[in-house]
Amino acid sequence: MTISDISDSKRQQTTAVDYKRLINGFILTSVVTLHRQIKPITNPQTNTIMSTLRNSVTLVGRPGADPEIRTFNKSKMARFRMAVNERRKNANGEWIDNTQWFPIVAWGSVAERVEKHVSKGALLAIDGSLRNNEWTDDKGQRHSTTEIWISDMVPLIANN
Repeated sequence: MTISDISDSKRQQTTAVDYKRLINGFILTSVVTLHRQIKPITNPQTNTIMSTLRNSVTLVGRPGADPEIRTFNKSKMARFRMAVNERRKNANGEWIDNTQWFPIVAWGSVAERVEKHVSKGALLAIDGSLRNNEWTDDKGQRHSTTEIWISDMVPLIANN
């Protein structure tokens, strides 16, 4: 059913359900049309679709401490841990907080922005990727860690 299918006499007899179907059909058609107009994301190096989305992390949270800044050959590195909180109600109606901590690493110009704008408790949005590191210490013990290397950072609320 389209708008042109409804004649003047039929318009008066058309129920609210018919209009709802008409509106939902229009919205669905618009979404499908929009989806067809969006070009798939391709990686120019490998020419594969959506490879850029495979290792992507976006978080909103708060640093647990001021960032640690190091300088290596005129390039900066910033490191801090970020808390991300999930809040939900349990069956008794009580609020339950679940806090996850993530190690964050920034390099170069992003590290310089972290140094200027990030402090303990500030609300941040970060975008980056996961990096796994493995090493063996002096005692022969193997260690591994997973960090989020950020490519972009936006301070949402500064901590005063």
